[in-house]
Amino acid sequence: MAAAREGVSLGDEALAALAALRSHLAAQQQPVSDRRWRQLVGLMRVAAATEGRSTLDAADLWLAPHVVGHDADAVAPLTDWLARHLGAVTQPLTGLERAVQAFEQQLDIERSLPADEGIDDAAGKLSLARAIAGPEDAGGMLRIVSAALEDHLQRRFSPVHVATRLAQVDELAATVDAARRAAADALAALQARLAGRLWLPPELAARWCGAHEATRAAAQALADRLAAVRAGFAALKVDDRLPPQVPAVPQVAAGA
Repeated sequence: MAAAREGVSLGDEALAALAALRSHLAAQQQPVSDRRWRQLVGLMRVAAATEGRSTLDAADLWLAPHVVGHDADAVAPLTDWLARHLGAVTQPLTGLERAVQAFEQQLDIERSLPADEGIDDAAGKLSLARAIAGPEDAGGMLRIVSAALEDHLQRRFSPVHVATRLAQVDELAATVDAARRAAADALAALQARLAGRLWLPPELAARWCGAHEATRAAAQALADRLAAVRAGFAALKVDDRLPPQVPAVPQVAAGA
């Protein structure tokens, strides 16, 4: 194993990660001796050699907190640093979340808008139908009349309005799907990278992979919400006679 260890190359990725860690420790005023760095690299090479790998990478630095940390309390912060360096942390989708909320709120607004004309007459007829039916009506005639009148009470939109809303939702959905696919690809790449690593603690591998899975799941949830929003806009009442006004993209809440 001593001979095999010498055949494991450092690799550009591992070298860059070591340099970044050294800078981080210096900023934290936690100097590490050159001897300790050499011990760390030697240990990383042994681990890689026993796993049949010939080149170190950044993930091999999972050993670093146990070697360069000054005490046991330093392990957790250094482990967190490595997760961030690897990008194995849940990615915030706050901006996309707010954009989805804006479309949901806009759909609620457009669904609740009254009809442009005849609103008072239709509302009066609906009240009259309910009064005539009385409480004993089990929903027969009143249900039929109410459905027709309530449909009449709904705002109509131009085909251009509905088509534009669908295109706006589709554009946001494409961005959300890109975030979902990026997280899924990162998860698959990390799982492939970690396969066959004998010494990596399973709970640490699960934490790294779980971060990408959490991002993927959050993006999928946003995609599902957008699908419901799209169906809602597609179901809006349309009047071909209305002027083809193009609606603006819903305003996203401040801070997005």
